[in-house]
Amino acid sequence: MVAKKNLLFQQRNSKAGETPTPQEFLQQDEKYADLSVAPSFPTFVESFRLTIIGHGIEIVETTRIKEQVERSSGCFEKKHFTVLERSASELGTNRIHYFAGRFAAKKAILKALGRGWNEGISWLDIEVQRLPTGEPSVVLYAKCKEIAAELGIAKWLLSISHASSYTAAAAIALGSNLNQAE
Repeated sequence: MVAKKNLLFQQRNSKAGETPTPQEFLQQDEKYADLSVAPSFPTFVESFRLTIIGHGIEIVETTRIKEQVERSSGCFEKKHFTVLERSASELGTNRIHYFAGRFAAKKAILKALGRGWNEGISWLDIEVQRLPTGEPSVVLYAKCKEIAAELGIAKWLLSISHASSYTAAAAIALGSNLNQAE
């Protein structure tokens, strides 16, 4: 249905040489054929708008993380990863890749916040959890949580990718502009 609606939108746009109004577009869907039941377009769109507040990306060499973990006798892990992150890492066989992914994610999140480690932020203020779906999620504590609240961050999008030698992470901080429709 969505593909059909998009095709209709494109055909109408190219035939008429003009962009249809939002109401004309909604009428193409039988559900909104009667505009009295269709949402007001500006209210409909604005009530769900998310704004990108920040974006961060980081790539790390997996071998450097491996060297740090092996050389530090657990100190590196305790300094950079929460208890939950450390306990989850012991479940998998790719422990170093797991730590490299979390490390890159934390640096990407910090970049999205527009801050540096020298601003009183601890590595433990950022926790990367895994949802039951496998999707990584962000939990902030202390100073990072305060900064995110000040910036109006309501949601995080986080992606972590692994290759044999490198791990990359991208974080997008979203703020909501939820206008309550009456």
